[in-house]
Amino acid sequence: MTTIFFLVYLAHLFSSIGACPLGCECDVSLIVTCTKLNLTDVPDDIPTDTKELYLDVNFITILKNDSFSNLHGLTLLAIRFNQIHTIESGAFNNLTKLSHLYLDNNYISQLSEDVFFPLLVINTVSLEYNNISTLWKFSSVSPLATLNLRYNKISFIESCTFVGLTNLKVLQLDRNNVSTIEDRALEGLAHLQNLYLQHNALISLPDSLFSCCTVIQLLDFSHNKIEELPDLTFLWNLTLLDSSHNDILYIDENAFTAQSRLQTLELQNNLLNSVPVLHSVVSLTTLDLERNRISYVPDDAFHNKSNFRDLRLGYNLMKRIPEAVKGLTLQTLRLNGNPIVRVEANAFEGLNNLHRLQLDRMALIHLDENAFLDLKQNQEPLSLFLNDNQLQSLPGEIFSDLNIDIINLEDNLWSCDCAMCEYSHWLSNHNEIEKFDVTCVQPDQYLDIMLSEIHDTDDLICELPVIVESSNYIEAVEGDSVMFPCNATGLPLPFIYWQTPHGHKISLETDMDDIMLLSNGTLILHNAAFSDCGIYSCVAINEAGEDVFNTTLLVVFDTINTTQQQTVPVTSQGTSNA
Repeated sequence: MTTIFFLVYLAHLFSSIGACPLGCECDVSLIVTCTKLNLTDVPDDIPTDTKELYLDVNFITILKNDSFSNLHGLTLLAIRFNQIHTIESGAFNNLTKLSHLYLDNNYISQLSEDVFFPLLVINTVSLEYNNISTLWKFSSVSPLATLNLRYNKISFIESCTFVGLTNLKVLQLDRNNVSTIEDRALEGLAHLQNLYLQHNALISLPDSLFSCCTVIQLLDFSHNKIEELPDLTFLWNLTLLDSSHNDILYIDENAFTAQSRLQTLELQNNLLNSVPVLHSVVSLTTLDLERNRISYVPDDAFHNKSNFRDLRLGYNLMKRIPEAVKGLTLQTLRLNGNPIVRVEANAFEGLNNLHRLQLDRMALIHLDENAFLDLKQNQEPLSLFLNDNQLQSLPGEIFSDLNIDIINLEDNLWSCDCAMCEYSHWLSNHNEIEKFDVTCVQPDQYLDIMLSEIHDTDDLICELPVIVESSNYIEAVEGDSVMFPCNATGLPLPFIYWQTPHGHKISLETDMDDIMLLSNGTLILHNAAFSDCGIYSCVAINEAGEDVFNTTLLVVFDTINTTQQQTVPVTSQGTSNA
C-alpha cells in the first residue's frame, strides 16, 4: 500500500514539473522561476500547486484580475525589475495564502485601496523603486508586518494613512521626498518597532507623532533638514536613534529622560555646540557626535554608563582631551580631527578596556612622556592612530610597555634632531623597529630617511630658535583687527606663543573671543581698544632654547569719524634675544 501511495505522489509531482511553462524552471520544492525571459504577461500555464513564483527581470506591464486566479497555494510572489504600471483591483483575489509580495523596481504610481484586501496572511510587501507619490489608505491589511516603500516619490504623509496596519512592525519610508508628516500619520501602528525616515526633505516632526507608537525600538530620520529633535517622551522602548546629518543646533536637557533603554545614539553631522544631557540614558553603548561644533564636554557628561563601548567626538572644536572620558568602559575613543595641540600626562586614566584610540588629523605638536601611561595596564592590544598631525619628536619611553597591535605615525613633521635621541635609542633596542619607526621630514640632510637608519645619535643636533619675521611697532585704528606676525626658524621648528601687556599667555590652545594665535605664529587681536595698547612679546622656543621679540601696539581714534585724533602713548622698542 505504501508503494502505491508513493507512486501516486511521484506521478503528481512529475506531472506538475512536466507542466512547467516554456523557458521557466520548476523544482521539486514547488518553486517556479521565470526570470529574464522577455515576458510581457504572466504565463497562464503556471502549475497550480506552485508555492513560490519568481517573474523578475521581464517586461510585464499589467497585473490583471485573472493573472494568478489558479494559484491558490502561492506563498511568495516576486515580480521585480519589470515595467508594471497598473495593478487591477482584483489581481490578488485568490492569493489567500500569499505571505511575501515583491514588486520592486517597476513603474507603479498608485494602487487602489482594496488591492491587498484579499491577502489574508500577508507578511511582507515591498514596493521600493517605483513612482508612488501619493499614499493610499491602508485600511484593511491587518496581517502585514513589513511595508517597504523606499525609493519612491512620496512627499506627504497624511493622518491615519496606516490605520489598518495594526500588526505592522517595520515601516520603510526612507529615500523619498517626504517634507511633511501630519501629527496623526502613525495612528494605528501600535506594534511598530522599526521606522525608517532617512534621506527625505523633513524640516521638523510633529511632537505628537509617536504618541501611538510606544514600542518603537529603532528610529532613523538621518539625512534630513530637521532643526529640532521631536518629542521622544513616548519612545521609552527606543534602543537605536539615528538623527545624524541634520541641522540640529540645540537639544533640550530633558530630551532623553525617557530613554533608559537607548543603546545607540547617532548625532553626527549636525550643528550642536554642546553634548546633550544623557544622565538617564544608562544603557548607552555607542554615541556618535562627530562633525558638530562642540568645544567643551562637561566632566560628568558620560557618568553612570557601565556598558559604554564606543565614543566618537571627532571633527569638533575641542582644544583639549576631555576629562569626561576618564574612567569609562570604552573600547573605542575617537577624537580625531579636533584642534587639540597636546596630550598631557594621564589623559586616558581609567580607560582599561580601550582597543582603539584615534588622535589623528588633529593639530598635535606635543605628547607628554606619560600621555599613555594608564593604557600600559591594558591586556587587550591597542590600535593607536597619531598620523596627520604636526608632531616633530617623541619622548623616549612613550610607547614602552604598551601592548600595541597597530600604530600609525605617518604624515607628521618628524625632525631627526637632538629631541629624538632618547626615542632613537629606545627604537634601536626594540624588536619591532619597523612598527615604531618614523620618516624624517627635517633637517634637509635627513629628508625621507628613516630614524632607525641614523646610527650615531651625535648626528642628531638642534639649533636655537631665531625669530625672522616680526614688527617693532604697529599702529591700529580703534575697532580694527590687528595682526602681529612672528615667524621663527630653528631645529626642531620652534613652538610659538605670545605674552600680552596684561600678562596673558596666548597659545594655540587659548580659547578667547577677542584674541587668537594661528599655526604660523601670527597673533590676531579683534576689535582693538585703547586698553590693548602696550608691548606684545613673541616667544619662540624649542629644545635648544628660545628667542623673544617685542612688538609695541598703539591704538588711535578713527580719523574719518573723529575730528581730533587721540592716542595712548607707549614707550618701548622691539628686542631680540637670539
